[in-house]
Amino acid sequence: MITFLFNFKEIGGVQVLIFNLMRELSKSNIRTKLIYHKNSWLTDELKKHKVEFDFFCIEDLRHENINIFVKHDDILVTTILFMELVSFTRINPYFLLWDVSFNTFFYEMRNYVYIRKLTRKRLINKMLNKKGLVFMDKECVRDVEKQLRIKIDPSYLPIPVITYDVNHFLQRQRSYATTIHLTYIGRAITWKIAPVRKLLSDLEKISSNSRNFCLHIITDDVDRFRNGLDFTPGGFEVEFHQNLSGERLREFLVNTSDLHIAMGTSCLEGATLGIPSILLDASYRELPENYTYKWIFENDGYSLGRILDGTNNVTLYHNLSEILVNYGEHQSESLSTISHKCYEYVKHHHDVAKITNDFVSSCSNSRLKINDVLYTDLGYYVKEVIKRRFNKDLFLID
Repeated sequence: MITFLFNFKEIGGVQVLIFNLMRELSKSNIRTKLIYHKNSWLTDELKKHKVEFDFFCIEDLRHENINIFVKHDDILVTTILFMELVSFTRINPYFLLWDVSFNTFFYEMRNYVYIRKLTRKRLINKMLNKKGLVFMDKECVRDVEKQLRIKIDPSYLPIPVITYDVNHFLQRQRSYATTIHLTYIGRAITWKIAPVRKLLSDLEKISSNSRNFCLHIITDDVDRFRNGLDFTPGGFEVEFHQNLSGERLREFLVNTSDLHIAMGTSCLEGATLGIPSILLDASYRELPENYTYKWIFENDGYSLGRILDGTNNVTLYHNLSEILVNYGEHQSESLSTISHKCYEYVKHHHDVAKITNDFVSSCSNSRLKINDVLYTDLGYYVKEVIKRRFNKDLFLID
């Protein structure tokens, strides 16, 4: 049985990913298991949509017999090499790692970096050979190749989102003569806040008395995001909205957004509705002055954004003034074309029904086992494996 494992409780793209997959699998009468936190956005949404699943609280891993819940022929699916994988060494289920982040293989790699890179190279080769590793886009592949200096022949599994039979944006009747409403979705963390400073700066440069802008920032912590920006806008409005998700988020975007700007899954949230959507890159510091914007359909390799660290080349696309020309009085045809391209891009590359079928195939094809990971990636797991091997009190399974 497919068993999802994740540890971070804050709502983000992975929780949305798991929700979309479990909901779609449920429609096909495929029951799944979830190892996660109680009383979370994910569990609440699954129950709200009447998705039936088996649940094990991740906080009980050290106190309960996980072998009652997970069997040797189950497949454990996650997106990060969590230390919690050690809990499954005696069960040794099948395993699939879905790389959906720029630091999947370098999370918690501060100590013994050289040794850990060597073991990670061996691990990645084993994962690929046993079909237990898939990537969401080319950027994840490039990140691994760059960090470990290897070449990969990857299998791709793009991020799935719910798609619609109609383009909601084109159903609206709206004038852009006075105010253009922009939306941005992102958690209140550094690499999702810093790029917004560039957007605010660009808006300030082009704001005028004849055209008003309102930027709506949708986040999980308004105070932290506002303080992280440390920016007082002039000539346009900024409104914050906290914890919009699911149907409430969809309705807000449909009714409010004229131009959507975001990274990752958050960008797909707008594009799937047909809202003209710009794919923004992540960065721990403000984006360079010559940074330009691209429509989501202009990317390649299913990319959902890069992490800019100062060594990346800035590709020339469109400055914000060029983007906003499409909202002119006589540009309805141009804007409709962009809307259609965004909408069709998501339907073609990220439709949840298609991706779910591919996901099930990936699970069926994986010959990778948990112990293949634990005993290959000893640079990371060795301490915990030894501790649990020789201290029976710390064994999770009797």
